[in-house]
Amino acid sequence: MAAGTGFGETGFSKDEDHNSRRSVMMAITTAPGVTQRMLANGHLELTCRESSRHIECEPVAAAMWIALKQHNGDIDQAAEVLSALWETDPEDTRYDLIALAGSLCSLGMAQED
Repeated sequence: MAAGTGFGETGFSKDEDHNSRRSVMMAITTAPGVTQRMLANGHLELTCRESSRHIECEPVAAAMWIALKQHNGDIDQAAEVLSALWETDPEDTRYDLIALAGSLCSLGMAQED
């Protein structure tokens, strides 16, 4: 488990080679009762009706969330698209997506299906 992500076992270690990583299908979706809204400043606003929790994500996190939504919550596909767009290492991008997903899950804004 990545430190501080609040996310369960994923079979992923940032130091592992991509080909040696266990294949884990993890789909991240919006938790029930959570609404999402893009703000004019590029931030993403998530609000939970049940808990009245409200968070605002920076533009990079918003882009990650959009990529997850566009790829039906598939972290691997979202990481591939974002790493190509941002010219970053796909494994580093995947690791960052897992951290974001874990944070959103621990806040009750997202869930793993």
